Amino acid sequence: MTDIARMENLRHRATITSRREDARDTFEVTFEVEGGLRYEAGQYLWLIFPTLIANDPRGSRRAFSICNPPSVEGLTREVVILFRNSESGFKQTLIRAPIGESVFIEAPFGSAFVLSPELRSYRSPTNEQGRVVLIAGGVGISCFLAHLRSSDIVSSHVVSALVYFNTSLDRACFMGELQAITSASHIAFHNALGDFKPEYIFKDIDVARDQFFICGPQGFVDAIYLALLVLGVSEDRMVFEENRPSTPTTFTV
Repeated sequence: MTDIARMENLRHRATITSRREDARDTFEVTFEVEGGLRYEAGQYLWLIFPTLIANDPRGSRRAFSICNPPSVEGLTREVVILFRNSESGFKQTLIRAPIGESVFIEAPFGSAFVLSPELRSYRSPTNEQGRVVLIAGGVGISCFLAHLRSSDIVSSHVVSALVYFNTSLDRACFMGELQAITSASHIAFHNALGDFKPEYIFKDIDVARDQFFICGPQGFVDAIYLALLVLGVSEDRMVFEENRPSTPTTFTV
């Protein structure tokens, strides 16, 4: 199968069914997907608008993490994405498109944040295998929402901690939901506000065994990467997707 044929096979018509603001400048959009989707928690989709309301140098498509867990019965009819608003032509189209607007979705993609069978089989804190620490900056929490909303994943105890960074509380999404999920499933939850402090990620982790899933803006990823290295975590136990470590910079989440 050619790459073009593969992409066409993954393309689905979809309709915007709801949109709401979950935090300052941060929106959740739900789509009904024609025919439904098969995917795993941790995967992402490409959203494509046939036309934009304003020119965008980056074009009419963007990648977004799928925020809702897949259906246990097979095909999932609705998918949810999360995004920070901006002045780009694409984001302005996404924020202003009427409910009922038709779009295209290409999915699923990505394997970095998909839990391996070995991790998914984790059932006991005494297991010799390490657990997973989720570290999110700002809208990077979208990478992990499907995991946290999946009852079979949280009940397995494979996720030991969630560290969620935001510059201010009004930019933090789903705080009530995250607190309820982590409390009920005994996942340590650290809500870090303001300037980055490495000590936030030093708690409730096993530096010798745990894996660290890291998602957020580039500067955030760089800062977490360096902090984990200093802590003694090897690179092969750090997992990234779109943004990988580069030259450290300042960041806003």
